[in-house]
Amino acid sequence: MTKDIVKAFKTDIAKSQAAAGAMRAAAAGLTAATGGNFLRYGAEGWTMGMEQEPLEDGVEWVINPTTMRHGWLRFTKGVKKPTGDVLGSVFEPRPVPTEDGVVGEWNEQVACEMACIGGEDFGTKVDFATGNVGGVGALKPIMEQIAIRLEKGDASVFPIVTLETTSYHNTTYNRQVYNPVITIIEWVSQEELLAIFNEDENETEPAPEPEPAPEPQSEPQSEPEPEPEQAPEPAKATRSRGRKATAPAPTESNPPVRTRRKRASA
Repeated sequence: MTKDIVKAFKTDIAKSQAAAGAMRAAAAGLTAATGGNFLRYGAEGWTMGMEQEPLEDGVEWVINPTTMRHGWLRFTKGVKKPTGDVLGSVFEPRPVPTEDGVVGEWNEQVACEMACIGGEDFGTKVDFATGNVGGVGALKPIMEQIAIRLEKGDASVFPIVTLETTSYHNTTYNRQVYNPVITIIEWVSQEELLAIFNEDENETEPAPEPEPAPEPQSEPQSEPEPEPEQAPEPAKATRSRGRKATAPAPTESNPPVRTRRKRASA
């Protein structure tokens, strides 16, 4: 969990009665507008960032009431993107749009920051701004409930929510319309919320098992001294083998002796 997110949740707004009144007034006057920034919803469900990365299903988020804003959004006929955008804190009067000569219709919008408290995106902070009927309708009841809790002095003013979408077919424009569904799971105080973040920060990986101690080595033994080399014995004289003597040629006085082959026994 990053330090800046923890710091963003340290304002104890539960003690501010003036803030409660300002928030209730803001929630009571919200109507339709159009917009969206960072956190979006549509046919693909909820997405975040420039890459419109899908959010993990079923993961819980917390809304930071101190970042609730209200303002105006201007659309001009024939222009796809808004031509004017004004936002200010709900703890201050709604800012008044200034005319700059651009023709268009100003619609009211609301915005807030959320932080993920589960799954792979834990600690990720996003900004959600909306002005269409469905988006304003999703935030308005949450703002009203926060205002009621502030007036009662309740410290649990941080709603933990899940994000889903619903849709219907608009027969007038013959297209599918998608709306956000922001469901409150529970309410937590500032201390409880920080405990959730700190719990993740304090989680440490289990220490690796110690490596077995090396076996004690015996003292090195000195190598035995090499035995003195013995002088080589004098080489024995070897008789050279000469050519085998040939038998003398038979003579009359020395006739050849014939040897009879042994007969093989039956």
